[in-house]
Amino acid sequence: MTDPWRGSKDVVHSMQDQLDRLRAAANQSAADAAEPPVGKGEALDGKVKVEATGGRISALTVAPAALRVPADELSAAIMAATNTALEAMRQAMIESLPTPPSVDQLTRTLNEISSDSVRALDQATEGVRESMAAIQRISELHRQQP
Repeated sequence: MTDPWRGSKDVVHSMQDQLDRLRAAANQSAADAAEPPVGKGEALDGKVKVEATGGRISALTVAPAALRVPADELSAAIMAATNTALEAMRQAMIESLPTPPSVDQLTRTLNEISSDSVRALDQATEGVRESMAAIQRISELHRQQP
């Protein structure tokens, strides 16, 4: 008689392996993302420099020559450099995100797990049937004995 639970154990082990791989990928992504993305922006031919890290402005450098331009131009240059730095940081954040699996890939995996589960349940059911038949045969043998 076959082991009725072998198929279900195989399915469980397969699912555990898949979960372990997903966890490893997530941990790797977290390790890769340990350094927050940085974005940089410049204006006034490099006289104004802005750096953005972790969603905040982490550095602002204004060269002395930039202080000679009118205040409204300097303000516009600082805003332009800041917006460029923030956009570059956002783009770096997007690029650092792991690529999610495609719907087709998820569907294939789900179908594999589903068919493996059905197969394991069929094997377990067959094992139970075989066990019940064996019990019934033994019971009939005991009834026939005086």
